[in-house]
Amino acid sequence: MRTAAQTEAYIRCQCTEDGDCLLWNGKLNKAQAPIAGGSMRRKYWQATVGPIPEGQIPHPTCGRPTCLAHLQLFTLSQIMRTTIARPDVAARWKVAGRGRGKKIDMETARAIRESDLTQRAKARAFNVTQGLVSRIENNLVWTENAFDPFAGLGARA
Repeated sequence: MRTAAQTEAYIRCQCTEDGDCLLWNGKLNKAQAPIAGGSMRRKYWQATVGPIPEGQIPHPTCGRPTCLAHLQLFTLSQIMRTTIARPDVAARWKVAGRGRGKKIDMETARAIRESDLTQRAKARAFNVTQGLVSRIENNLVWTENAFDPFAGLGARA
């Protein structure tokens, strides 16, 4: 088991300094957060500051997801509020098609089925996720059933 000083030295040799930021050069997860056998933010915080309180997450305040120098403790809801409030992050979520798409109706589902575009192009054109386009095309959602479960059940006298 490494000591805190050894952990800090290991992390620092895996980073580059850019101004006053300490940028991680190793592996990143999907959210571009530094990882190497776990969260490097947590490891760096524990090595340099100490234990992390329950429910708190170290998160960079400089806006660079790979930075380990400007960490501050937040709750997950605080991180989500500050991240969504930043226009650059909100734009990335919108472009990537993440977050909530618009609600659709049966006419939109019909238009998705009739379109000759690819699923990705349909998702962009109708502002929905590609998964929803796939489910609509495979008749898993927004199906047009001619089936009437009550047909033939006339009143009995």
